[in-house]
Amino acid sequence: MPLGSGCAGADPLLSLPQLEAQRSVNADMCVELRSRITVLWERLQVPAEERELSAVHTIGSSAKIRKARLKKTRQMKEEVMYGSTPQRPLKRRVLSPHVPSKVRKLLGCKSPC
Repeated sequence: MPLGSGCAGADPLLSLPQLEAQRSVNADMCVELRSRITVLWERLQVPAEERELSAVHTIGSSAKIRKARLKKTRQMKEEVMYGSTPQRPLKRRVLSPHVPSKVRKLLGCKSPC
C-alpha cells in the first residue's frame, strides 16, 4: 500500500483493517529481519560489545530511543545537581548553593568553587 493512500478518498474506518493488516505484516517482517541479523552476527562472530552498539539501530524506533535517552540524560543531570530527591524547581533554585556540593565533589573542590 503506498504511503498516503489510506484516507484520501475512502472512508477512514474502511481503511482501518487494511492499515492494521499492513502493520501486522511490517511487524512480522521486523521480527524476521532481526533474527537474520542475529544469525549473521553469530556467523561472523561479532563481539557482544559491537552487537550492543548496533542494537540501538535494530530495536525500537529511533524517535523513541532518542526521547528515552534525552529523558534519562535530564534525570541524571538533575540528580547530580540537586540529589535524587524530587523537589519543585523553585525550591531547587532557592535552596541550592551556587555550585552544588555534588558538583564540587566531582570537581575536587573542598570550598565553594
